[in-house]
Amino acid sequence: MIFKFFLVIAILLHFFAAFIAIRLTKTTKFNLSWMLISTALVLMAFRRVLDLLPLYTEFDRESI
Repeated sequence: MIFKFFLVIAILLHFFAAFIAIRLTKTTKFNLSWMLISTALVLMAFRRVLDLLPLYTEFDRESI
């Protein structure tokens, strides 16, 4: 139960960090850098979602 809680918190924090990185592309002159960082953060969040799916559904991560 506590594992699920921390996994959900990690996913939310990844998406929040990606949102902040996307906002920084508008305020700084390093647009490409922040876009790459935000893309990496979103991909990491989706990887965490794939870790979370088997806990709630019959999803098998190895089938991808």
